[in-house]
Amino acid sequence: MSTALDPRLIGPMHQNDEDDEEFFDAEEDEEGEEDEEGGEDSDEEPTYSTSDSDDIVKEVKANFFARDRKPKRMVCPFSYPFRANPCLSHAEPKSRKDVIEKHLLKVKSNGGDEQHHLNDPLWQSFDVVWFLTPRPKFTPKTRRRAKGSAQSRYYQKRKEKQEKEEADAKRKLDEGIIGEDEYKKYLIGDKRRKFIVETATERRVRAEMQSQMESVREEMETRLLDERKLRDDIEKKLQDLRTQGTSSGNRPSAENARAIASLESARKELDDSKISDETYKELLQDHAENVVNFWADDGFLEATDQTYLEYHGFEWPQDVSAASFYTFATLLRPRSDWDGQIRSDSSRRHMQKELREYVESERENVAGSDEDVAALNDIVQTFTSSCDLIKEGEARAAEMSPEGAQRWLDEQDKLWNAAKVTFQSRFKLDSQPPLHHFRLVNDFADTWRAQKVAWQTHLTARAQATGLV
Repeated sequence: MSTALDPRLIGPMHQNDEDDEEFFDAEEDEEGEEDEEGGEDSDEEPTYSTSDSDDIVKEVKANFFARDRKPKRMVCPFSYPFRANPCLSHAEPKSRKDVIEKHLLKVKSNGGDEQHHLNDPLWQSFDVVWFLTPRPKFTPKTRRRAKGSAQSRYYQKRKEKQEKEEADAKRKLDEGIIGEDEYKKYLIGDKRRKFIVETATERRVRAEMQSQMESVREEMETRLLDERKLRDDIEKKLQDLRTQGTSSGNRPSAENARAIASLESARKELDDSKISDETYKELLQDHAENVVNFWADDGFLEATDQTYLEYHGFEWPQDVSAASFYTFATLLRPRSDWDGQIRSDSSRRHMQKELREYVESERENVAGSDEDVAALNDIVQTFTSSCDLIKEGEARAAEMSPEGAQRWLDEQDKLWNAAKVTFQSRFKLDSQPPLHHFRLVNDFADTWRAQKVAWQTHLTARAQATGLV
């Protein structure tokens, strides 16, 4: 007598759900390293169920994505080599699960064949039922959890690789044996992000400086050539005026004397205004250093080439949690708003906008690298998921008793206060009295205005000297 196949396994052809499938990409990548096509594991005889069909269906659904349970290759289970009369039509690996699913359903609907007898106990094996079971559907919450689990396993594996091989890879990078893209393969997490930011910042600064320097160089060369020509014209004009008087043996005429005096005065004004302009530029450089040192300690500019966040040891949160939400909030909301409704919908929207703009600007520094862009996207994803977590917590609190809701609010206040304390102790933005800040701004503004006046005076002196020659 033939064994009837559970009717729940025979239904419409299941199409791969790309939204669900993407959350297991990292897990599939790991499998690819261990279970190469044609590996020994794929030839093992599957486990048979001694229970009824309900139990095997539940078992398959519970372990649908378990790496140690699901089939290693996309082939018909009746084609396994241990079979006396194996299936030949689907013995080669296929690219999609539903190809095998359609094959098995077609065989079943036709009453079986020589390779697929309906009374064969293989129909109740985990492998066959797995192919005939539709891919589980996920709610957004389940999807996030599934993704987090797969990412966690992937992260741990990459972290172990980093600990074992990163030092040797760094040596090869320093010696020029491998490039930056190859070295990044050995990094994970914050160390990878730091390397990406550092190299991207270095490339960006180098490119910006190169562009700016080229522009400034061209402008300065043109200006120097013009001033050099003007000075040469002044000297030539003075020599001509003086020669006119000495060649006739007489003293220069009154007209020539006035012209000589005017040229000499213009030359002096040109020199003095140039010196004044250069002096104020040097003072502006000193004031710019003072402005930076006001927000960072004296070692930031000279002792490192790190970004401000890196220098102060800040790392973007990696875990989805309420604590992560408040850490993001310290950087995304003005301190003047810290005493407001930091968890409100409006506040979350403003923070998401600020973070997107930051990430978008950073993407320009890593253009062309999918991995680097993915690392930046993870920052946005972590914050978005943390926002969802806060929103879900607020919804649950609304259904609690007054005492339970108050406990939830107290816990959030505790986390928010801890994030603020951490921010203030790390960045020390309030280490100077406000009056110091005001004086710094005034000094910089006064020097900037004086330099603009000096430059305008120099331009006027150039114009007057040009008119005399």
